Amino acid sequence: MKKIILVVLCFALLFSVVSCKSKDDDKRSLADEEILEEKYTTAEGETFQYEPVTSDSVRIIGYRGSAFRHGVVIPSVINEKQVVEIGDQVFYFMSNLTEITIPDSVTAIGKYAFAGCTQLTSIKLPAELVLLGEGAFYQCIGLTSVTAGSKLTTISDNAFYGCSAMKSISEMPALKIIGKAAFFKCDSLTEMVLPEGLEEIGEMAFYYCHSLASINIPASVGEDKIGEYAFRQESEDSVTKTEGEDGEPMTYVQLVITTVPGSYGEQYVEENDLLPPEEKPETPPEKESETEQESGAEQESGAEQESGAEQESGAEQESGESESGENESESE
Repeated sequence: MKKIILVVLCFALLFSVVSCKSKDDDKRSLADEEILEEKYTTAEGETFQYEPVTSDSVRIIGYRGSAFRHGVVIPSVINEKQVVEIGDQVFYFMSNLTEITIPDSVTAIGKYAFAGCTQLTSIKLPAELVLLGEGAFYQCIGLTSVTAGSKLTTISDNAFYGCSAMKSISEMPALKIIGKAAFFKCDSLTEMVLPEGLEEIGEMAFYYCHSLASINIPASVGEDKIGEYAFRQESEDSVTKTEGEDGEPMTYVQLVITTVPGSYGEQYVEENDLLPPEEKPETPPEKESETEQESGAEQESGAEQESGAEQESGAEQESGESESGENESESE
């Protein structure tokens, strides 16, 4: 009897442990799901998915709503936590998005966050924004103007790649880095003012900017910190060329690059033949090198020697003929 009771107690204890473990697992699973699927819905019915950055701040990582009907306003606070980042690809190729309002609390915009939003026409970047991520506005072909904040330090690779309608971007006094192809093929961009304090310009940063007429390179840009093909340059004031798959004619204006005397920017412009035609030094008339002069002298000397030899040979022949004639005369 005691053995039976002991076995029953053992089974009861085992069941209790298994049951508790199962409940703990369920709680942990629900907690993980809650963290991954935290959502916030605005009064307008816009749903934002978010995740914690710190104990009192969050990052937007997803969006669901009717952006095609109106612009989107990203909240500055969600559940008493400040929105400080917009994650990667949140509005990726949302081609019906016409307007976006980003709160000034945002300090970073992730990779390709607004890429392919082709109906966006203007954007005001947050006042606190420091980092504009890779491809953030990639191929936003309807974007015409950008207002940047005073704290923006980094424009990453491909940030405005292919924004062919963008005509202007406001001054960025804190800017330090312009990444690779950051403004590649911004066909309508006419001028750019780069701040003193800028340290690096990536390769092809302003390549294929056909309308870009003026830009400056601050003295703060370090040696070897300007990438290959960073600027496009034409040899005439205005030239029309045909290029591209559709063969459409494109007009390129003469780009004038302003530099500080003695700076690396000045050296870069000279080494890469980026000076406008009127500022290029005149090429002095070609002078015959000493080698060419020596060669010419040798040729002349050789010609004189040949001529002298020919004359001597002719005289000898004539003398021989004369002597032969005299001998014949004597023989007769």
